[in-house]
Amino acid sequence: MPKLSIREGMNIMLQSVFLLCLGLSFSATAYNYNYSTHVNLDGKDILVYFNDGDTFQFQTNNQKSSARLQGFNALESYGPVHQWGTWTREELYENAKAATENARAGSWHCHTAGPRDTYGRSIIDCPDLAQDQIRKGLAHAMFVDKADYNQKLIDLQ
Repeated sequence: MPKLSIREGMNIMLQSVFLLCLGLSFSATAYNYNYSTHVNLDGKDILVYFNDGDTFQFQTNNQKSSARLQGFNALESYGPVHQWGTWTREELYENAKAATENARAGSWHCHTAGPRDTYGRSIIDCPDLAQDQIRKGLAHAMFVDKADYNQKLIDLQ
């Protein structure tokens, strides 16, 4: 095993501490959701955590699951900046935050709509939430295939 200088040893130690703190931070936030929004999912009332305007986390049988809501798309509040016309980054970010808060403020009726998506999330249809988000300008209608097409959402848009 090669000998390390004091400086190299300190760098390795600092990197290890940083990675440990980063891991603790992610694990704490990954399981510290505030499940406070009521959703009636397939006839059963559950509490969910909306992490954005079209995605929520929920627990069943002590197992965390993610759901992607079908029929509409809300802006993300993180990641690459969206571009849309002459809107600024700040305006788009505020729209994303408003969509998340709107979803969290309601009580929604939803049902399982299909198999999981490529990210492993359940596909859930929440028609009243989709209509509300689109009506308020917080999301736009979005369909993956013809079977998901919803004229009512297009008309609201």
